Amino acid sequence: KLLQEAGHPVSTMCFLEFSHPELAAYDGRLLLMFGKQSKNKSYKHIGWGRSGWKDKFPRVPTISWINGTHGGFFRQDTISSLTHILDRFLNHLPLEKDTLDHLSGKMVMWIHRVPFMFKIYRSAYKTYARIHFGKRVEFNPFTGEAMEKVGGSRI
Repeated sequence: KLLQEAGHPVSTMCFLEFSHPELAAYDGRLLLMFGKQSKNKSYKHIGWGRSGWKDKFPRVPTISWINGTHGGFFRQDTISSLTHILDRFLNHLPLEKDTLDHLSGKMVMWIHRVPFMFKIYRSAYKTYARIHFGKRVEFNPFTGEAMEKVGGSRI
């Protein structure tokens, strides 16, 4: 809004795990990315599914599901999903999977609507990630160094 009010056109916007009812007023290209395994269902603010979004947005946004949980998108096992989707969208290329136009994206939306199914799905993902990529290591966002837990606090 601030850029547009200052006379700078905004032709494309991309959001990760964010939605807000005011986004419906935006008529440019819009990419909304949500985590497949994230408990944070931030898309609920703008309704559920393509049929709800078609009615609210002047230009239907591209909705994509990426691997990972809220706050874990930049891990080694999930970053490729995020960068692939972002790169294809910004270069005006079609997204091959994990959108609401594809079966896998429709399945994720269904799983997110059913609390019990989501818990099973998320548990399976976390188990797979631990086996495949090892124990999750937390990093200091300012230095990039690994943080170890000592007692109940991190150093």
